[in-house]
Amino acid sequence: MVIGAGATGLEAAVALNRKGLEVTIVEVGKNLLPRALDPDMSEILEEHLRKKGIKILLDKKIERVDEKSAIIKGREIPNDIIIVSCGVRPNLRLAKMAGIETSEYGIATDERMETSMKDVYACGDCAQVSSLIDKRPFSAYLATPAYEQGKVAAINACGGEARYEGALATFVSLIGDLEIASVGFNKAQAESYGYEVVEGRVKGLTKPKWFPGGKEITSKIIADARTGKILGAQEMGEEGTGWRINIISLAIKAGFSLKDLSRVEFAYSPATSHIPDVLLTATDLALRKLKHAGGDK
Repeated sequence: MVIGAGATGLEAAVALNRKGLEVTIVEVGKNLLPRALDPDMSEILEEHLRKKGIKILLDKKIERVDEKSAIIKGREIPNDIIIVSCGVRPNLRLAKMAGIETSEYGIATDERMETSMKDVYACGDCAQVSSLIDKRPFSAYLATPAYEQGKVAAINACGGEARYEGALATFVSLIGDLEIASVGFNKAQAESYGYEVVEGRVKGLTKPKWFPGGKEITSKIIADARTGKILGAQEMGEEGTGWRINIISLAIKAGFSLKDLSRVEFAYSPATSHIPDVLLTATDLALRKLKHAGGDK
């Protein structure tokens, strides 16, 4: 049994499944990778894992765990191995003892990664930073932003001057044979922050259907229904999700709207790509919805 359906838990589940073990994933949320994916994208991943024989229990809370079993809603489920992989929470004890400002997101820092105590810096999973989208308090819990924050903190601690502009939680993982990638807010997050959203979701191929070797890929983009500003995206397929999500990361940093992204020129060759690319098709779909709703005037 793997408790928790984040990237680490899912990767462990697939690895154990490949070793011939019977695997059950238990997640308290309503879908897999709840921080990264919307339910409609999670369904693709769920189907992929179930085809491998992995059992998935969603919206289920573990009541008790011992060496050989777990209790879910009074039902005992026996297990030989139980892996707990259910979330990240910053340890704020030292910072609080030192009188440094903290919040539910971690140790509060400014753009220099400096805490409320002069010449004391924090970075990585323990640090509260800001979202690059709208500057609200944010924590990414990922290696890339932690690395960049570490560089900024080190430069400033050594007397230099560097600033961290904010995190986007740009994410990619390989779960079985399926690449999963996301950036920015998913729909639920965006709506919880007060945005009215439009979205475009398209399933396509990485190459023209008449050219051999094309792989299925699903692209989803999320934007502010009032302005068309891009808020996030999700990609899922056997290949090519990482570079597409990196384009969205760059587009968000540049302040792109759906209209701006729809006009980006992508390279094309039938041996390597499709025209139009599935990402641009999803963007155009969201843009049509936006215009229908009266946004981006």
